[in-house]
Amino acid sequence: MANKSKLKWIFRLPRFSFKRIQTKFLVYILPALLVSMIILCWVSYSFSKDTITTEIEHKMANQMDATVQNIRNKLSSHVRIPQTVARMIETSGQQLSKEGYKELLLNIPSLNRDTLGVGVYYEPYRYDSGVKYFAPYAYKDGNTIVYTDEYASNEYNYPQWEWYQNGKLGKEVVFTDPYFDKSLNRAC
Repeated sequence: MANKSKLKWIFRLPRFSFKRIQTKFLVYILPALLVSMIILCWVSYSFSKDTITTEIEHKMANQMDATVQNIRNKLSSHVRIPQTVARMIETSGQQLSKEGYKELLLNIPSLNRDTLGVGVYYEPYRYDSGVKYFAPYAYKDGNTIVYTDEYASNEYNYPQWEWYQNGKLGKEVVFTDPYFDKSLNRAC
């Protein structure tokens, strides 16, 4: 029986009697307040996180739309350059001399600040039966516009290039992936 009384004593919980109101407050109300504050902070954090995430996504979508529209506007104004050159060439193309092409093309890149260069690339022997490649080109080099006919060579052979093939196939202006032009030592 002595063992039984020891077991009861081991498993008997001590009784606390809180006589002071401060002690009762600390034991019963303070934990409830702490749990409530933790829950309130968690709810506030979750709500704030969702609100901020939604606002950031909205702003990013608006910024992306504005950027896409800006790119479209720039491409649209850039597309007008080759269209204008094509119309001019259609009306007076083979009547223009090499010097006439040079004079024409030197004035075109300055029409649009985003246009870095403009050229006319005839099919082999199309401009003149005695000239295989005729490819006048003018480009911006800093603040000046430079004319070159480097592309009218057997080494460059512009009809083999993707940009020439794509342009030859369509009636619309065609954009290609960027590439590095070794002749000009720049990306195009």
